[in-house]
Amino acid sequence: IKSITIPSELIELKEGWCAFTSELTKITVSPKNPRYCLFEDKMIIGKTNIEEDNYDCLIFCVRDIKHIQIPNFIKHICSYSFENCYQLDEIIIPSDSKLETIGKYAFSLSRIKSIIIPSSVKSIGEGSFLGCKQLEEIIIPSDSKLQIIEKDAFSSSHIKRIIIPSSITSIGEGAFSGCKQLEEIIIPNDTKLQMIEKDAFCSSTIKSITIPSELIELKEGWCS
Repeated sequence: IKSITIPSELIELKEGWCAFTSELTKITVSPKNPRYCLFEDKMIIGKTNIEEDNYDCLIFCVRDIKHIQIPNFIKHICSYSFENCYQLDEIIIPSDSKLETIGKYAFSLSRIKSIIIPSSVKSIGEGSFLGCKQLEEIIIPSDSKLQIIEKDAFSSSHIKRIIIPSSITSIGEGAFSGCKQLEEIIIPNDTKLQMIEKDAFCSSTIKSITIPSELIELKEGWCS
């Protein structure tokens, strides 16, 4: 599909509704819709609670987008919202962002080269940056509230170095698997990391890692 119109009566878009829609470049939302609206003619934004006035979710972006600035009032970048945006090479998240979650496959298969994850983000969902072949740099502030990097989050990206924030308690299955350029993983002394799931660093090129005292479980194949 190349275009879609969201009518006023449609008030729920389930996870995955826009998965693999690489040709969807034209969207229209009825101005009478109580939950969703069109933002800057390229994004669908929505409300977590339909009864509230504030739009806090970024639901979808047109697939031919090249550059994007995430509105500072967005708390949730929803699943598949930028997936298959093959031309997307720049994401700007403002310093005053309220962003809390990045959903499943949100930026997968895009061409982004780097991203700064705001300190307000608490979770990076499954496959969020899966297959981002141009992605070489991830910057996460030291005061990050990030707790979980979920399954396949950065799998098959080209990142070279990652500093695991001290706030993280779990690194999910295959989170950095297939990262052929990844050589350095830094885990700070004050880490809360307790678990590294299986295949977390599978088929990467890491040369060294320090296992902190807090880490109590390394799943089978975490370093295969």
